[in-house]
Amino acid sequence: MAAAPDYDQIIREATERLRGKFPDHSEAQVRSVVEEELTRLRAGTVQDYLSVLTVRAAQKRIKAAKASD
Repeated sequence: MAAAPDYDQIIREATERLRGKFPDHSEAQVRSVVEEELTRLRAGTVQDYLSVLTVRAAQKRIKAAKASD
């Protein structure tokens, strides 16, 4: 059985990675989106690859928000 994911680490790493891609967004903005997406993904049955899935989902939301501005 795999160890439980470290959600705080996933949030830190995803936020750092996305801040590099979206420097015009504050850390608080990016972290908020990351936390929301991780919470949504944690509710699902698949718990593998949460880090990658969180980054992808948050990136998609940030890009969509940027396009609508």
